[in-house]
Amino acid sequence: RYVGWQPFGGLYREVYLLHRPRIRLEHLETTTTLAGDGTAHLAFAAELRNGAESGYVDPVTVSLMENGRVVAETSCPVSVSAGGVTNVAAALIVHNPRLWSPDDPWLYDFRVAWGAAAGKSIKFPVGLREIAVRDGKVFLNGARYWLQGFGQHEEYWKEGPCITTDHRLADLELMKNTYRANSLRPGHYPHHPELYSMCDRLGLMVFSEVPAWQVDSNYMDSDEAWRAWLEPQLREMVESQRNHASVVAWSASNETRGCYRYFKRANDYFHELDPSRLAILVMDSTYDPASAEFSDLCARNFHYGWYHSETVYGIRAALKQTLQIAGGKPIWIAEQGGLASRENLSGAYGSEARGSEQYLDKILRYGFQYAATESDAVAGITIWSWTDFHENNRITAHGIFDEKREPKLAAYTVCNLFRGDIRLFICEDDCSTSTGKLWSASLRCFNPRQREQKGLKATWRILAGSEQLDSGTIIFDVSAKRAFEIGKVEWAMPAGFSPSACTLWVELRDADGKWLHTNSSMFDARVREDDRSDIAAFRTGILRVQTVDDGRPMDGTWAMFAGIRMPVYAGCGLIVPLPPGEYAFEFCAEGRAAIAKTVTIREQSATDLVVDFAGDDSDGN
Repeated sequence: RYVGWQPFGGLYREVYLLHRPRIRLEHLETTTTLAGDGTAHLAFAAELRNGAESGYVDPVTVSLMENGRVVAETSCPVSVSAGGVTNVAAALIVHNPRLWSPDDPWLYDFRVAWGAAAGKSIKFPVGLREIAVRDGKVFLNGARYWLQGFGQHEEYWKEGPCITTDHRLADLELMKNTYRANSLRPGHYPHHPELYSMCDRLGLMVFSEVPAWQVDSNYMDSDEAWRAWLEPQLREMVESQRNHASVVAWSASNETRGCYRYFKRANDYFHELDPSRLAILVMDSTYDPASAEFSDLCARNFHYGWYHSETVYGIRAALKQTLQIAGGKPIWIAEQGGLASRENLSGAYGSEARGSEQYLDKILRYGFQYAATESDAVAGITIWSWTDFHENNRITAHGIFDEKREPKLAAYTVCNLFRGDIRLFICEDDCSTSTGKLWSASLRCFNPRQREQKGLKATWRILAGSEQLDSGTIIFDVSAKRAFEIGKVEWAMPAGFSPSACTLWVELRDADGKWLHTNSSMFDARVREDDRSDIAAFRTGILRVQTVDDGRPMDGTWAMFAGIRMPVYAGCGLIVPLPPGEYAFEFCAEGRAAIAKTVTIREQSATDLVVDFAGDDSDGN
């Protein structure tokens, strides 16, 4: 059956033969709660199985260690007859705990020992953290938290699902360290066990899921499905992943509508097995509003401009409707995206023609910024997806990277939207304007850490290529609000203006002039509003830049173009759409001499440039 991804089949993970002692612990569970006095309470539960021929009477000792030092420890007496099984439970109180979070993914060593004579023990890492939903918001360790990250299928170029450890880790490190992602949705099934351990260490919050994707509702609601398929999958997912601090939510399904008996069963079962995590189900668009009752978050896939609406601006009405569906629960956008084949540069920003890098860029650029700033109820957004993947023996180009991990235009846009404690977002009314019409965009401050700051300066410029058409400045203070509008940019296309692709650039600096963020919004300036069929005059090329030091990728560098500072990121570099022509750029790095380049941009083509600060000789043509 068609399932939306490539079910490769066969043995594609390691197979182990386990040798276990006759007297052993099974089904180990750890659960953290945070107390009002600042302590962390770590509960431990397990089963002790006695396969020996005589009874077992001995304590079980539970220890929590930090760098080899015991910070909490307790013992509990255990007695079990030969061939019997008994429950073991213990509780630890940790004073002045170092809590796990994406900002500080600290892991303690948890050790449980039994059998004084045999000296048996198990040790594994544990992070102390608490995830919760209160008053329509998501909280991590008692503080409100913004979720931004990626969805990803388990697949790699030439490896299929047999991903090497190095390649898996490289993906996750790029997400976390360069993109500043803090969450991951491994779709739509449990991934390799090492992924969860990597997320523990890196600090990525995982939304784990079973493969119940667009399944017939009658079957999902049946007792047969529950006994033979659903209950075992839910239980095995929880049992295998519950000791990972990174896993913060259990998901029962994706885009499976109308099976309310299953939804209630799964939600109740998740809370019974593990009340310390969120229990969710993911629905598409605004379908099946009644399903929101059975989910701790209102989790929705938003593909506006692709599956769910004709234009990217369909998200406006959809978000209003989703707020009603949510009924006061936080909204988590579990997928946001479209499709584009890398090197398809045939699009224009004022056109709705699909499949180009420009069109995918428009979907993600507007959709992310609008959803993040329009409603305080939106708790986070997951970009769908990290890379292209196979589906029914063909490539599905949802990724911001292709399957070879080569970046599309959207890879740069998403990185730029994810980075910065204070960001300047742009929500335009339309990606097109015409003679006599006022083009308008809302400038919005996005402040996910809700920090106060005074005297920020936003400088905006509208350019056609490198020619400045208009400019302005807005001075504003940042309150503790997460998002708010700082002003509008309005521009009237003058009579006689030649049709052109234009860009609004906005640069944000603090009161001392320190650069904070740069953002842009591209639009078509055309003669007649009703003429969107001919996009030839508005087609762009793109410039792709990597900065290196003797061949090694650099982060923290930037380009100067028409007085605008553009960050260049390690991993995706700088990728910017420009009308055809020649442009002067200057590339900069702290403590290094600037490198000037003239680059040539050609319509529907990519210009690749490598700038090596150890001795550059590339020409950018």
